Amino acid sequence: MARIVIVDDSLMIRTLLREILTGAHHDVLGDAKDGMQAESQVRRLRPDLVTLDLVMPVRGGLEAIPYLLSVDPSLAVVVCSASLDQRRVIAALRLGAIGFIIKPFDRASVLANIDEAVRSLAPTERATSTISLRGLPAAGQELDVEDEHREFRRVPTELPVRITPLGGQPTITTTVDVSGNGVLLSAGRIAVGTPVDFYLQLGSGQAPVQGRARVARIDGAGRPALTFEQVSVDDHERLIAHIHGREPNLQVTPA
Repeated sequence: MARIVIVDDSLMIRTLLREILTGAHHDVLGDAKDGMQAESQVRRLRPDLVTLDLVMPVRGGLEAIPYLLSVDPSLAVVVCSASLDQRRVIAALRLGAIGFIIKPFDRASVLANIDEAVRSLAPTERATSTISLRGLPAAGQELDVEDEHREFRRVPTELPVRITPLGGQPTITTTVDVSGNGVLLSAGRIAVGTPVDFYLQLGSGQAPVQGRARVARIDGAGRPALTFEQVSVDDHERLIAHIHGREPNLQVTPA
């Protein structure tokens, strides 16, 4: 078991990682949405390990690593990002990162990388351990990401969705685009910043992906774009599997 702080500017990612890590009996001490908050959390909470996004609006991950390790040189830093090419991997390694989780992730990939990083914390392991680079992009290869801040591939699709603004009436509409981080709706009059509950139907006979989102923007055609804030790990894996046209890699959370 490790004592962990999660660092990511996406509330949904922080929520997903917390669910995965606490389900595996790790102790999530807190979370932060940027590198400056992360430094404060590390000073106050003294975790064993941090998961660290690279693309954040205030002090990004690469900039944050030296600050975090200056607070605690023994801290294990595991980069968790969709924006990973070989240049960023090498830069993160040189700065002191010891592990990498690629978004979009599933429960198995998160726990495998965290467990590997935890093993390296042992004094006898730290001196001889090597960083596993399996699954990371080769030189010059970028992940399939249109926008670093969007993080997950967005695909044009049309799915039925029910949106209920908090304190408002439900609206049935369809999606224009779907990503692992949110959806663009075909219609709806919802103000920017409004929190909503959503039920996204992936297909006939399947349970809907559901959770909490927020209206992030209104596009040029007047359509609301939602950013997911809360969704279960299993629902998120089903959504990612649907986007990529594969079966979800669902696993039972350890008892």
